[in-house]
Amino acid sequence: MSGTVVAFEFNRFIGYVAADSRAFDNGGVFLNDCQGKITVVNGGTVAAFAGICWMDKVDGPNGQKIPWWHVKSELLSLASKDPKAPLETLVDAWQERMRELLTECDQEYLAYVYQEFKKRPAIQGVFLNYNEANRPKALVVEISVLETASGLTVVSETNVIDSQESFGVVGFNELSLQMDEQTADGIRWQETLCGLSARDRVIRVVELTSRHFPESAGGPVDAVSISKDGVKWLRRKPGCPES
Repeated sequence: MSGTVVAFEFNRFIGYVAADSRAFDNGGVFLNDCQGKITVVNGGTVAAFAGICWMDKVDGPNGQKIPWWHVKSELLSLASKDPKAPLETLVDAWQERMRELLTECDQEYLAYVYQEFKKRPAIQGVFLNYNEANRPKALVVEISVLETASGLTVVSETNVIDSQESFGVVGFNELSLQMDEQTADGIRWQETLCGLSARDRVIRVVELTSRHFPESAGGPVDAVSISKDGVKWLRRKPGCPES
């Protein structure tokens, strides 16, 4: 199970990203992530995350859990060091940092991640921006725990979407899988989504996923639009910062 759903769609002129608020802690207990899954960095790059989005460690007084790392905080930290970094450079640094942090986890926790995600990505990140020529570029990063001859290992893969238009769902993507497989529910959902604008479609994907799969998605929906002119928040729940 993946702890959130992120939908994105873009064309030559404008893109949209929407995400729910569901996340889970180290023990698999679902929570609402008040910090939000969408962030804006370097003035015009939208990033959204799914899967394991933070890690605590028991190291505080009286066995308290204290923050160790958070995917969003790590990205913001990297972006602050080089605000003019190209998208690919920033994403490469972020995924390398995520691999490093997951690798530092003990084998017991990596075994939990491996079993929980059943060879699906443990962390996913969607990054979208527009250059001066008004051309969109999206990168989807998948970080997984795989079993090898030498034990469990952390690997990552980056998919570059350099087309004029695209639609995608990461995280808990059962909705899009059923539409692809043309199940009865998938056909019904596809009919619902086809008549919507791109803006409404990404939001509706998140809402439908939360409604039909409440064990894996839920909470308020955050959504942004992005173009060469910048980023605009369409929905932002209380407590979710603009960056």
